[in-house]
Amino acid sequence: MKKKCVLKRVLLAVMAVAMLLVLFIGCASNNRLAEAYILAVADHYGYDENVMRCFTVENDGTIRFDTDPQNVGDLYSSNVIDAIEDFHEYLDIMDIWDEMVTTTYADGIQSRTENGITVVWSYHPNVGLEATYSLA
Repeated sequence: MKKKCVLKRVLLAVMAVAMLLVLFIGCASNNRLAEAYILAVADHYGYDENVMRCFTVENDGTIRFDTDPQNVGDLYSSNVIDAIEDFHEYLDIMDIWDEMVTTTYADGIQSRTENGITVVWSYHPNVGLEATYSLA
């Protein structure tokens, strides 16, 4: 049983390192978003597979998150919410975070630009909070 746990931790560490390499190589033009992801999310929450599963770094340098990537409707992890908030804090876009946490499914797709970053997001209880970050 302990070997399985150690193997899982090693695998998660390898995945985190691989993601960091992809960020540095694939996101050279979007260093600000990549830096925020690495320092505010990966370095602090890389041990948490729920957090790592919710964030995606695209080839064009945009960053996406989905609080319920499997769309099961009842997934909740306080670490995921904390990681997203830390990401916003690092980027100095807390006003957008304040709007995001009050978004309802009736609001539809929202979009705001703050501090040189454009965030497009939506919320639905069946699919969670989803957002895309790009440089404005």
